[in-house]
Amino acid sequence: MTKQADDYMHLGRKRYTLIDIEKDKQIIDCAEFVMPYPSDDEICFSICSACWRGYTADYYIVRNTLYGAREEVIYGGGKDKVIKSPRTFIPFTGSCVIARGGDHYFWHSDFLDGYAYYDEAFELYFKDGILKEKLSLADAIEKVKAITESGKENANLSSIILGALKYQYGESTYKWRNEGLSDE
Repeated sequence: MTKQADDYMHLGRKRYTLIDIEKDKQIIDCAEFVMPYPSDDEICFSICSACWRGYTADYYIVRNTLYGAREEVIYGGGKDKVIKSPRTFIPFTGSCVIARGGDHYFWHSDFLDGYAYYDEAFELYFKDGILKEKLSLADAIEKVKAITESGKENANLSSIILGALKYQYGESTYKWRNEGLSDE
């Protein structure tokens, strides 16, 4: 399995990796993005195994309101061109897990458990695009770190990691789920 390209959530002056989105939900599908595509004779799409959706997203929380921009790479004419939509309000209702910093290279963002290997993580809940809850996952991160450093290999880390979450997430992260994705 190839690690998928990360999406990011910008909160305050920090950029977080988007780890997962609530089960049966997709943030990106909650808004129409206007993409500045080049002319047809300049386009040659190519599949990248690290981004099977064909795009990445940057999300921004500004004054507790959720915005997003979609980014795609267009291949053609010997030149790769990155195109990005303007920021758009996203009326998303649901939760997500974000994380930043730390030794996350082994447990990357394709796995929900991965948030525990970052320095900082939060679970966010939005209602109609407005941030309603920001729950710290620091306790779970500290517990996992303490167990890992103590060498207790038989510890059930998943119960700590998943038990700290308030909302429900799928068996695989949003980057690998097909349900709820639009047919663009």
